[in-house]
Amino acid sequence: MYTLKQLEAFCATAACGSFTEASKRLILTQSTIAKRVGELESSVGTRLFPRDGKSLHLTQIGERLLT
Repeated sequence: MYTLKQLEAFCATAACGSFTEASKRLILTQSTIAKRVGELESSVGTRLFPRDGKSLHLTQIGERLLT
């Protein structure tokens, strides 16, 4: 099951395009945002953001979860 905190971190990361910017928006540490998104990914069973550079984009599953 997803928590509100995990979904909040996921939505902020998707909107901002980075864990760092999401952490600024939510006034949390970058590691907290990354941890919550990682927990959500574990619940879903797959990556929601491919980590292949500085900016993040959503996977197809991430896009479905966002909408």
